[in-house]
Amino acid sequence: MDEYQKRKRKVLFISLAGALTIAFAAIGGFELLEFMDSPAFCGDMCHEAMSPQYTTYKASPHSRVACTECHIGPGTEALAISKIRGITEMLHSVTGNYERP
Repeated sequence: MDEYQKRKRKVLFISLAGALTIAFAAIGGFELLEFMDSPAFCGDMCHEAMSPQYTTYKASPHSRVACTECHIGPGTEALAISKIRGITEMLHSVTGNYERP
């Protein structure tokens, strides 16, 4: 096998590996966004401090409506803004620095 063939195989391998990595990252990112839009994520993980509200939500007629439909709004712009604003909320949650009832 000459040098040209070796380089060609390396480029092909790197291209395929890169394409697979991008595909898996895109699928994983989409799945993560889907999970982050679920009431379970909002109530159990992100807003653990709001446990009483989440318990009430699960038993209410609103349980058929995802939290994000009302609290974030439609569209990519609303999603991006909510995630950026969520950074400070996440820091407060991790440090335990939030108001308690």
